[in-house]
Amino acid sequence: MIAKLLFILSKGKVFNGIVGFIFQYFSSMLPVKKVYNSKNIIGFFHPKPSYTCHILLVPKRRISNFLALCSSENYSLFIEIIKAAKLTLKSVNNLDDKFILCINGGLRQEVKQAHFHMYKDTSEYLKRLKEIEYVDLYSEKNLNIKYYNDVRNVIFTIIIPPCFNDNAENRDSNNIIKNMLGIIYNIVNILRLESTGYTIVYNCESSLHMPHKDQFYIVTDYYNIGKNWNSKFNLKLSDLLKS
Repeated sequence: MIAKLLFILSKGKVFNGIVGFIFQYFSSMLPVKKVYNSKNIIGFFHPKPSYTCHILLVPKRRISNFLALCSSENYSLFIEIIKAAKLTLKSVNNLDDKFILCINGGLRQEVKQAHFHMYKDTSEYLKRLKEIEYVDLYSEKNLNIKYYNDVRNVIFTIIIPPCFNDNAENRDSNNIIKNMLGIIYNIVNILRLESTGYTIVYNCESSLHMPHKDQFYIVTDYYNIGKNWNSKFNLKLSDLLKS
C-alpha cells in the first residue's frame, strides 16, 4: 500500500523533483520487493504493474531522463542496467528470454527519474518489431541503422555486435555502446522527440549468454514528427554521422 502511494505521488509536480534524490540516498529504505540491488542500480517489482512480471530498474543517481543517461559520465549505468536485466532473468521465475526492456522519454515519461521497464512479452511485441521490413539508412562495420514508418509509427532500429556479455567487457565494446548512444541522442534531438514522446526498446537476439547481435528500437508516433520528415532527417543525420 505504501509503495503504491509513493508511486502515485512520484508522478506529481511537487514530488517529481525529489525522486532522483530519494533513489540516490534512500533507495535501501524504499518499501518495494527488490529483485536486484547493487551499488549503482536497484530493481524491484512495479508497485502498480501494467504487464506480467513488471519490474523497474532504476539508477541510484539523480538522472532525469534517457538523454542524461547517454552522457559520458552516465553511460556506464546504461551498460549496467542491461546486464542487470539479464541477471534478473535468471532470478525471477516468471521471466524468460522473451522479455521487453524499455525506457520512455519525452511526454511518455511520467516520473522524472530515468527508469527502465522490464516485463514478460506476452503480446509478442518484439516479434512484431523484428518482422517489420526496415529500410537501410546507414551501415558500417559495427553499426547498422534502419527505419520504418507507416501512418501510425516511426521506428528506427540500431544493430550492434554483442556488447553486454561478461566476455565483452573491453574498450572496443564500450566505444561501440557510446557511439550507439550518441546516435540515439542525435535522432531524438533532430526529431525533437523530447517535446513529444518516444520509447527505447532493447532486444537481445539469440541466447542470453552468447547473442550474435544487440538490437535497439526507437519507437515514436508518426503524428509527432509530421509528413516529409525523412528527407530532412536523412540529411541532418548524415552530416552528424560524418562529423
